This record gives sequence, C-alpha cells and structure tokens, in this order.
Amino acid sequence: MGNKRVFYACQGLALNSAPLAGVQTLSVNTNNQTYFVDEFGSYDIHEIYSDTPAVSISFDRIMNTDMPFAYPEMSFQDAIKKHDHELCLFIGDDTEEFVGSGNPLTVSFKYLSIESVSYNLDIDGNFNESIELIGYHKEYGGCDSSGILSLPKVKENTQSVYKRQYISSWSVPSMGSGELINLTIDTRFGINTVQEFAAPHNRFEKKYRYPTLPIVTTVSATTIYQKDPDIDGLFFYTSGEQCATTGITTKENLSFTLCNSGTIYCDNCILKDTSYTGGGTGGDNVTITYNYECYNGFYISGSQ
Repeated sequence: MGNKRVFYACQGLALNSAPLAGVQTLSVNTNNQTYFVDEFGSYDIHEIYSDTPAVSISFDRIMNTDMPFAYPEMSFQDAIKKHDHELCLFIGDDTEEFVGSGNPLTVSFKYLSIESVSYNLDIDGNFNESIELIGYHKEYGGCDSSGILSLPKVKENTQSVYKRQYISSWSVPSMGSGELINLTIDTRFGINTVQEFAAPHNRFEKKYRYPTLPIVTTVSATTIYQKDPDIDGLFFYTSGEQCATTGITTKENLSFTLCNSGTIYCDNCILKDTSYTGGGTGGDNVTITYNYECYNGFYISGSQ
C-alpha cells in the first residue's frame, strides 16, 4: 500500500502523445486571474469575478543519443502559429517501479503555446533541454494512460547521455579555431493573447495569440583558444583607420549538430560581444566566449 507521497520517480510526461524520457524537473504554475469591483460610497466590494486561469508548465530533461528533441521539427513561421500542443502529466503510486506499471492519475493541459526553449552544455555537464509552455486549460484526467508510459524499468545500455564529445559538428563562421567547451542557446517567443470583445470570460483555447517580434535567440559559445591569425579581426580594427569596421562580423548563420538527434539552427545572427579571459601565470587556459543575438531564425531538424 503506497503512502500517497509523490516522488520524482512516480511522475511522467507526454508531449503531443509522445512520452518524454530524461525529465529531471517539472513545475506547474496556475495563476487564478481574479478581479473585484468597488461599491461607490461603501467599504463593501460590489462583486468579485474570475477569468480563465493561466497555466505555465516548464520542464528540464537530460538528453541521450537515442532521444529526439522535444521541441517539434517545424519552420520558424509555423512554430509561432502553433498553439495546440498537448501535455499530459502522469502521477503513479510511490510503490510502483515505474509509472506505466500501475494505474496513474492524469492531468491534461491542452491548447498550449511554447513560450521558451533553451539548451545548455558545458565541458563537465550533460546536455539539457528546457521548455516552458503556457495555456489556459488544465483538467483532471483527460489523458489516455493505456500503455503510453509503459516504459521499461531499466533502459538498455545502448544509449549514452550527451556530453561535449557528442556534438558531432558545429558551424560558427566568425569564431576562430578552438575547442568548444560551453554552449548555451535560449529562445523566447513572448506569446500574447488577443481578448475577445463581448466575451465575459476568456475562452480557454485562446485561439488568437501572437508572438512578440522579432524573436530573439541568444547563443553563447566558449572555446579554449588556440593560436589563430584571424583572432585580431574579432577584437581590433585590422585596417588601422579610425572609423573602419574591417574584421567586424556581419549577419551569419550558426548550427550545432548532435550525434543521432538532429541539428539546432540559429539564423540571422550578429556577434554582440566577445570575452578573452585566462592565460595567467598559473598556467590556466585562455578561453574566448562569443555572444550572439539571432533574429527570427530558430529551428531544429531531427526532433520528434
């Protein structure tokens, strides 16, 4: 008999009917939007009313070499118009060995928009995918739990957690030669909702949504510096003229490919700043960090 406590091992997620493996953290925040009307000439409140609750769901997962991205494979133009994602939360008994082995409770979230997505990888860590979704529909039940999370208790040792060596290739034209040791990619869509006239309460579908343009993706990549004759072009004006911008990078496209999973593309990028650190008398390495801003050009190939 379970003691009804909820442990992380007794929760599972499915996004658009596909189970999500490697989930490490999950948070659900519900904002019950309430309003009140004062009564003129009185201390009393005339009326209190509520609107459709706004729900924000965020999760973080560690990816392995057999795992597709949770972020859907679609063009940038399609991503900002898609507001019908569906997420299912499964909560099982703490005495079960895995969620799919029992009869889990379910909570469904429908008509979701992707608010943000980020990826992070450093030299000593794992490759993390973090996604935040927003919507206005939360329902107890509503998910088909028959077999959707019947995942094995122990995964076969045929996959490896993504580490730095599993980035099979990367293309950052303005970067000099060096060993990539840290990568962070973050995109926010800034989804807004158009309110409907003559509707006393907002419809939970929230069909009329739009992003805040431009969609800005920030990319930060750090390398261990190796001697490169082109390095001066990134830090100094090479022509020596007072107003020259020779060597300053212009718009470029970046990409990062992971073994077996796909490629992250960040187009229309501008190098915003660089940082050269290290190389002290103690023998530490020199690292160079390149920070980019990319506009309306984030997409992934090879995702689910």
